[in-house]
Formats: sequence, structure tokens, C-alpha cells
Amino acid sequence: MKKSIPAIQAYNAAEEKLKAMAEAKKNAGTDLPKIKNEMKKLQAEIDELKKGQDVKIETKESFDKQLDAINEKRKKMRDERDKLYKQKEELRDNYYGALIDYSK
Repeated sequence: MKKSIPAIQAYNAAEEKLKAMAEAKKNAGTDLPKIKNEMKKLQAEIDELKKGQDVKIETKESFDKQLDAINEKRKKMRDERDKLYKQKEELRDNYYGALIDYSK
């Protein structure tokens, strides 16, 4: 019996340490629901901001597409204008060439 006293004391000491650790774990977990609720609220705010960003990105892409279409149209119109100027120059050259030939 005397031989088992040190083992019992070691067991009791370990048991007290385990109880203290369990109590510390329990105390640490008491704030956990508050933290989880805070995380949920913040995540909801983040999701809302992401939706707003997505809308902005879609709007920007829409504007970019419209701008590309306008630029393409302007390019076609410039090309057409350049063709008309070239045709005008050719007609002018033909006219003045014929006028010079006629006056000789």
C-alpha cells in the first residue's frame, strides 16, 4: 500500500493538470460563438462588396465593348473618307489633265 502512494499522488497531480487544462479550454471556447458571429457578419459584408465590384467590372466591360464598337465604326468611316479623298484627287487630276490637253 505504501508503494502505491507515489503513483496515486502522481495520478492526482496529473488529474489536476488535466482539469486545469480542460477549464482553460472551456474558458477559451466561451468567446468562440461571438467570434464566429463576427466572422459571419464580416463575411456577409465582404460578399456584398464583391457583388458591387462584380457589377462595376461588368459595367466597365460593357463600356469597353461599346468603346471598341465606336472606334471600329470611326475607323471604317475614316477609311471610307480616305477612299473618297483619293477618288476626288484622281478626278481632279483627270479633269485638269483633260483641260490642259484641250487647251493645247
